[in-house]
Amino acid sequence: MPTSLAPLALLLAAAFWGFGNLSQKLVLADIGPFSAVSLRCAIAAAVMIPLILFEKKPVADQGYWKSILMVSGAFTAAITIQQYAYLGASVTNASFLVNTCVVLTPLIAWLALGQIAGRSEIAATVIAIGGIFLISGASSGAPTMQYGDVACLVAALFYAIWMVALGRHAAAHGRPVGPHASSL
Repeated sequence: MPTSLAPLALLLAAAFWGFGNLSQKLVLADIGPFSAVSLRCAIAAAVMIPLILFEKKPVADQGYWKSILMVSGAFTAAITIQQYAYLGASVTNASFLVNTCVVLTPLIAWLALGQIAGRSEIAATVIAIGGIFLISGASSGAPTMQYGDVACLVAALFYAIWMVALGRHAAAHGRPVGPHASSL
């Protein structure tokens, strides 16, 4: 991709990400949270099945299935809790709180794997905690976080666990399509 198009691609990705949060909230007016999660997973399966069929080398690495169950379990918990959280949170709060998974991921990596976060990651975490403090209403003396807000934070925690587990899985077992890590 030409460097001049990178900012446009980033802007487009951010727009789709933001529209996704709004869509997740709006879909609950017509279907329940479990149906919404099922629909999202069906769409993901339709996209992934051709990639799985394209895979040339069968999966036989030791620990693969245990690893994939951990990755899948964390993602299932995150997506399900997030969808239920939208029932009790505003789109604005839910978008911010679920996306705190980005700054929670280095914290989980540190706790689970001993990976030390950099200064910018620590600064981002402190700023995000400040945002959570402001959203909660604690600065005015009367916390106003609803159950949906708390559920969004729990979903963010599971997304962070998922990202760490997915990174470990990819490092141990290779790319989903093409050569595996052991042959790279």
